[in-house]
Amino acid sequence: MVLVCGFFLLTLLLPFQASAAEAGSAVIPVDNVEGRILDFDDTRILYRGTDTKVRIKNRTDGTQTVIYDAPNRYVSKSLLTPSGAVINVYTGEDYGELFLWYSGQLKATGIETFSGYGSQDATVRTNGKYAFTDWTADLIDTETGEIRNFGRVGNVALAADGSFVAANNEGITLFQPDGTSRQLIKTSLEYPSLVFDGKTVLLNTNNRDILKYADGSLTQLSKSTSYDDKTWPHYDFEINQGWIAYTKPTSSGRRQIFLESPQGTLTQVTYFNGNPKIRALNEHGTLAISYNNELYMYHPGDKEPKKLTSVSYYDLAPSYHNGTWYQAVEGTLFRLNDAPGDTTAPQWPADDVLAVTDVTYNSVRLNWQPATDETGVDKYLLYQDNALLDTLNGDVSSYEVKGLSPKSSYLFSLVAVDAAGNQSVKQEVTVTTAAYATPGSFQLSDSKTYSYGGSNYEFLLYYGYISSSGQELSGFWSPPEGFHGVVKVSMGSPEGEDYDLSLETVGEGNRLPEDTTLLANGSEYSVTEVPGGYRAEWRVKGHTDKDYSPDKKVFVYVSVKYDKH
Repeated sequence: MVLVCGFFLLTLLLPFQASAAEAGSAVIPVDNVEGRILDFDDTRILYRGTDTKVRIKNRTDGTQTVIYDAPNRYVSKSLLTPSGAVINVYTGEDYGELFLWYSGQLKATGIETFSGYGSQDATVRTNGKYAFTDWTADLIDTETGEIRNFGRVGNVALAADGSFVAANNEGITLFQPDGTSRQLIKTSLEYPSLVFDGKTVLLNTNNRDILKYADGSLTQLSKSTSYDDKTWPHYDFEINQGWIAYTKPTSSGRRQIFLESPQGTLTQVTYFNGNPKIRALNEHGTLAISYNNELYMYHPGDKEPKKLTSVSYYDLAPSYHNGTWYQAVEGTLFRLNDAPGDTTAPQWPADDVLAVTDVTYNSVRLNWQPATDETGVDKYLLYQDNALLDTLNGDVSSYEVKGLSPKSSYLFSLVAVDAAGNQSVKQEVTVTTAAYATPGSFQLSDSKTYSYGGSNYEFLLYYGYISSSGQELSGFWSPPEGFHGVVKVSMGSPEGEDYDLSLETVGEGNRLPEDTTLLANGSEYSVTEVPGGYRAEWRVKGHTDKDYSPDKKVFVYVSVKYDKH
């Protein structure tokens, strides 16, 4: 295991000169906690409080949940997962124990971690719903708590689907969550460390030369010039959805950062009189860079990186969530403004901007004239009744809103946002949906068919609306020619209305063969046999005049088994 990365970077980035809070308009505080932030995303903050308790704060409503409370235990590197968190607790003598918070409960995994000084970057990592521990090579499904141990596999890099690559002196191997594996390439690799995006592998050898594995081939990206010219994963090489960033010695003798696009275009990003480091790379090719205790941002196509703020080794790396870059400093979460000189908000055209078309009983289409901005519109924020409905790309000018109620009024609002975070004035429009014209029969929503053991099966889901007193919804099923079947029908409504369900077999003269058996008929569940030439008909109606609503669905689930007669 390579466990000295943190110590190297500590000496590289110290002394700590200033925090992001001192940078003025380049960073904007958006949230804070009483303690130190351990991890965050666009909706949550994981932090260790001043009282040593570990909490998750919901950034939307401000609620907080204590997920770990042990006053005499030190919590080291811990990370959020989609459904909770993994918590790494120091137990003494350089070792720790891993806990998992999911489904509202704390679980002791029994996994030992290495928590020695400088090792926190290599102890536990997460991607998607999976976590991986370097020290013991355990893969954890953080939604189910399932743990699979892979033994001694070497250094690894984890992908979001739970697959991971391991590299050692025998080559590179791809492992799957189910325990299966296949060797990608067989070659001698000296103390490799690596990163992986599910398709391409970047790695170094003996902490120096940077290599790329893709499509069965291993190529060299960067070669170190001396014994002391060392490289580190995530700081000297990184990958994200086809974008590749890495450092390489130049004629000046200094390492500079290069960026390769998914199409293969290579660009030198930095020209510093020193060795910059990669702090983060997002899926659009934007780079966060540290140099001389300063944080820079680079977008593909920029002439040079833009300086934003001061950084420290103790700060978490910048992180990109839902179209926005963030930086955590101790207990404060900042939004990074990567265009700090831009204070002009996007402008709307003078005429009516927001219009409504295609109004139905449960949907409307919103159309708008694009806003303008000197640096371009980065995104639109769409609100429904003053609650955020969706975040849209800056090139979008139309949006269909679904799932509305008939004959109901809604307020829609639109805000344009530029890359600096400046927001336009709000454009608003009010619309009333149409009344629902109820069909006399159920509408098919979903269906599945298959055959097994000589029998055929159909599963059908219907829905309809009973919108007036005495109205009846109906549907039917007939077996193919030469077949007979059994039909089972059940019904329900999410709102809990109580309706009558009737089911019967009908055919010529409404008479069944003498040997046909009618099964139980109930108010919410009914079954009947259907001989060839006949059909099953089901009907639903309300008990009383109040058992209807124009915007509440009634569902009918039909299960059919039919065979050759």
